Amino acid sequence: MVNKKIKMMPTIRALGKGEAADFPIEKMLSVKSICTSLSTAMGITLRTSLNREEKIITVIREK
Repeated sequence: MVNKKIKMMPTIRALGKGEAADFPIEKMLSVKSICTSLSTAMGITLRTSLNREEKIITVIREK
């Protein structure tokens, strides 16, 4: 199995309105920190949701 490293900041920054991105739940603290920073700096609204069964955190750009 190949583990491809996902760059979180560029992925979240590139989200369009209504788009979503999934990350491993182990990266939850980093994802939430990035979302807070981008929301403040760019004036966008990002929402996160956890799926504990699949062990993923989803970031959704709302605005």
